[in-house]
Amino acid sequence: MTNKNKGKRKASENSSAEHVTFRQSNLALNPPSIYFDKPKKSPEKSDDEGNYKKIEVPIEAGNANSKSIEKKIRLFGDYDTSPEAWVKWRMELEEVIRDYPLESGEQKASMALALLKGSARDKFQQTLRRLDAENAEAVVSIVKGNAFNNAS
Repeated sequence: MTNKNKGKRKASENSSAEHVTFRQSNLALNPPSIYFDKPKKSPEKSDDEGNYKKIEVPIEAGNANSKSIEKKIRLFGDYDTSPEAWVKWRMELEEVIRDYPLESGEQKASMALALLKGSARDKFQQTLRRLDAENAEAVVSIVKGNAFNNAS
């Protein structure tokens, strides 16, 4: 190796070291508002496969004869409930809602249930049942005229 090449190599090593130092000092001065943890990798690949669901998404929304693509979406559940996993899951859910398209609340809730797992799925179902019961009570109240009588 010539002296000329050694100088270039040292310069690039120094600039990358400076970049790392700058990045660390920048993070120290401007910490992220939400700390994201890296998800823990499953020790077995077969175990990780159960954490994904494959769905067919039409290329042209609303066209019954449209070709579709297969999309692999990570399920949100007991294995990783970090804020980063939640944000990524919500982004994927919004993409699916947009691409399908899913328009009614019932369709969106069904898709969300399909992409949830474990206690997250159970909690979502409990919330849906509670909201359905509250809505049913409100409808009965409106039908009986109680809502209008209470407003006066």
